[in-house]
Amino acid sequence: MNLLRQRAKQASGSTGSGGGSAAVRLLMREVPTLIESLPAMSEGQLTLTFAEDPNSHPSPSSSPRSPSPSSSSLSSNNLFHLHLVVRPRSGLWAGGRFVFRVEVAPDYPFGRSAVKCLTPVYHPNINDEGSVCLNILREDFSPAIHIEQMCQGMLFLMLHPNAESPLNDLAAREMLDAPDLFAAREGRPLRRHPPRTPLLELPGGVTRR
Repeated sequence: MNLLRQRAKQASGSTGSGGGSAAVRLLMREVPTLIESLPAMSEGQLTLTFAEDPNSHPSPSSSPRSPSPSSSSLSSNNLFHLHLVVRPRSGLWAGGRFVFRVEVAPDYPFGRSAVKCLTPVYHPNINDEGSVCLNILREDFSPAIHIEQMCQGMLFLMLHPNAESPLNDLAAREMLDAPDLFAAREGRPLRRHPPRTPLLELPGGVTRR
């Protein structure tokens, strides 16, 4: 962990001045900490790695527990390109492994970062191209939304799909009107009447159903 921080400091020092450098200085504090702490914080449901790190490759045959990336993989460039692995322990997709690519905005945290699902999944809030519908990445975005909140938001999305605000209309209609058909596509049992999802509370007063 200390070596990761040292590499992050070296990466920050090589970027020069300007807004990009400010973003790197913030990321060099946040990313190594999240790589270390997210698995424990999420009870093993979240793992963050660098997108270029081989341990983060979205192969179904990858080990369920990916080791932390080596310090040699840390640079000012790949601080902005991350992979998040979500392994929900409950809900429709319990036991699955879903890889999201996080493209951090150059002017982080002021610009909107982009998150894309790399693992094919039939989900009301994820379309066939992997685009993700989550309000903290869209209409409710604010500079208070940092990488940790994005990661927690992806886990929340896999635990509590929101068919009332869909990106994949077919999946949403099936989930609400034909849950048995939806369950058959997913290969997992689904309650006939999905419960209304609770509010997700995030820093800055952001909520989501």
